[in-house]
Amino acid sequence: MKKLTLAVCIGLVGWALFFIADIYDWPPQPKTKYDVKIISKAIELLNYNDAWDKQDDRHCTSPSEKLSLYCALKKASLDVSGDFHHESAVMEAVRDSIIKLQPTQKYQHLLMDYNNSKLVSLKQVHQVLELAKVVVQQ
Repeated sequence: MKKLTLAVCIGLVGWALFFIADIYDWPPQPKTKYDVKIISKAIELLNYNDAWDKQDDRHCTSPSEKLSLYCALKKASLDVSGDFHHESAVMEAVRDSIIKLQPTQKYQHLLMDYNNSKLVSLKQVHQVLELAKVVVQQ
C-alpha cells in the first residue's frame, strides 16, 4: 500500500509540474537567429503615432491598421519567423527592458499595461525595443 501511495504522489507531482510548465511556457524559449529581425520589424510596424494602438487588449484582432506593442511583436514574429510564443526570448527581452527603463512602475499585464499607460510615448516604446534588441544580441 505504501508503494502505491508513493507512486500516486510522484505521479501527481509530475503531472502538476508538467501542467505548470505548460501554462508558463517553462523552460524559457531560447534565443533564435530571428530575434533582432523581429524587433526591427516591430519598430518598423510602429514607425509613427498613427500606427500605434494605445488601447491594447492582447487579442490583436483590431480591424484597423493600428498595432499595440504586443500585437506589433506578435505580427513581426509571425512575419519574420512564421512562429509566435508569448514567452519567447524576444518577448522576455522586451518585458525586461520595460522593467529596466521603468523600475518603479508596477504593471499587472506588463506589455499591455505599459502600452496603454498615459505616461508612455511612442518614443519610449522605441527605446524599449532598441534596448531589447541589444539584450537579444548578447
